Amino acid sequence: RFDPTRYGAIMHGPYTREDLPSILGNIRPSFAMIASIWPETFCYTLSECWAAGLPVFAPNLGAVGERLIQAGGGWLLDEKHPTAWYESMVKIAASPAEYDSVVARLAALKIKRPAEMTLTYSAHYDAIGNNPRAPEDTESIQAARD
Repeated sequence: RFDPTRYGAIMHGPYTREDLPSILGNIRPSFAMIASIWPETFCYTLSECWAAGLPVFAPNLGAVGERLIQAGGGWLLDEKHPTAWYESMVKIAASPAEYDSVVARLAALKIKRPAEMTLTYSAHYDAIGNNPRAPEDTESIQAARD
């Protein structure tokens, strides 16, 4: 059985989403890492990291990569080359100005909480369900996003 504590990992145990801000406040991490190996469709973990003010290291895959590019809330690293990933992290850690600029961008982001996201998704589904031509109805879908 793999024991990550043998390699310096610190296990904090189970938690609820509501407790996450308090836990992160106690741990005080400087960044988060989302090491996906396949594309994700949204990745709420990314939102939680950003809501906590944590820049993220992640691969340029699916929605995670798209959201990082759009928001500038972290760094895209090469998921196929772990050594290059590590070297990039070390280089970024040695650049306080770059780190501070990403943290400043995060402070300006508006992160939707789950209840807000539920309303947004509901509006998306309503737009699709009420209009059989929904893929062409970009106005109602864009209104739901806003």
